[in-house]
Amino acid sequence: MRILLAALSLIVLICSAAAAPAELEGTIDAHFASVNALGVNPVDGILYSAGDDGRVRIWDPDTLEMMLEVQACLTGINDIAVSNDGSLVATAGNDGFIQVWDALTADLELAFPAHDGPCNTVTFDVNDEFLYSGGEDGFVRSWEVEGEDDIFILTWEAFTHVNGVNDLLVNSEAEFMFSGGADGSIAFFDTLAGRLENSVQAFENAEVLCLSFAKGEACLMAGGTNGEFRGWDAATGTQTCVVRAHAGDVNTIYSAGGLVVTGGEDGHIRLWNDHGQMVGDLQAHVLGVNAFSVSDDTIFTGGSDYKVRIWGANF
Repeated sequence: MRILLAALSLIVLICSAAAAPAELEGTIDAHFASVNALGVNPVDGILYSAGDDGRVRIWDPDTLEMMLEVQACLTGINDIAVSNDGSLVATAGNDGFIQVWDALTADLELAFPAHDGPCNTVTFDVNDEFLYSGGEDGFVRSWEVEGEDDIFILTWEAFTHVNGVNDLLVNSEAEFMFSGGADGSIAFFDTLAGRLENSVQAFENAEVLCLSFAKGEACLMAGGTNGEFRGWDAATGTQTCVVRAHAGDVNTIYSAGGLVVTGGEDGHIRLWNDHGQMVGDLQAHVLGVNAFSVSDDTIFTGGSDYKVRIWGANF
């Protein structure tokens, strides 16, 4: 019996290893508190991390050595956005400020109050012409980048989510945007016209924490505080899947080809096919996975255990 149990344990171990969606390549003791956000410069591959300690740190992706750090906010950083031309990094702070930094030198270019209460999320459009932000005040705001001095001018705003905006997602043509909120709804914006077009209730008794496109931009995916991720046809709004993904919050969601990758409060990264079946599972952090970023075949994860981990993708 002991031999049989040992054999079964070995089989389970082998199957688990084979199902791992990534292989660990390195670990960074990155911050003095939870790592909330990661960004990769699309030009040179430099890695940016930010956390509840209010620091932004810049890492060499090859040596994993810290290149620079700045104390950006005394009360914590919630999100990072890297401009598509690789020149700027924007941070969303618990103090309600957006700060804009030189991506290479970490010199502060501009800081401005964006929200009444914490700024939860920030993202550039594909042309780096607009910066969008969402805050605990429930507003989504659009900031136009103007002039050589990169002045950010408020162009429009919309009150969208009671108790806060948690994530923003802009399409590749910068024509429309989705927001996910603490009220469990997803809002749809015409960014060119600068107006809120529609809103749907995505989760009945949970917050929308994260958003991602899948299958190109044909599907919209959302992760919630109820441990589920759900999918919709982006054109018709028809729900395509409901998947119980994690024990606890689904903090991150990402699409890779025909697969969906989720990171949860349980510390796991999980891989799902388009039928909602789990095809990969990995204990990435001891505590929650809060941030997820991809560069080529390399995955970066940030966790509540204060660490950043670097993985080689198996998908």
